[in-house]
Amino acid sequence: MESTYVSILPIRTSDLADISVQTVYANNITFLRWIVSNGDDSISMKQNSTNIYIANCTFYNGLSFAMGSIGQYPGQINVIENVTAENIILYDTIYGARIKTVRMSRPALWRSH
Repeated sequence: MESTYVSILPIRTSDLADISVQTVYANNITFLRWIVSNGDDSISMKQNSTNIYIANCTFYNGLSFAMGSIGQYPGQINVIENVTAENIILYDTIYGARIKTVRMSRPALWRSH
């Protein structure tokens, strides 16, 4: 199922929450005027999230924005593209934003000719 043209309006989360919201296989999502206080990602864009707009939000504590983990599921194509965030206020967050990737459990083998 694909979400299309969804606007998610104000929400307040408590310190009891982990991740406030995740987008997965989502397209054309808008987050406006969110106030989030938690100990993890405030808004997390995961695999195949496209055209995400985030504006006029305030995040307290936690990790702020996260994009990823890309490459988490072997053999699957994963994209995160066209993410726009503007007019964001951060208080005591560890990051402003971060991109999460998955480190392979075994080193890649390269063959040269």
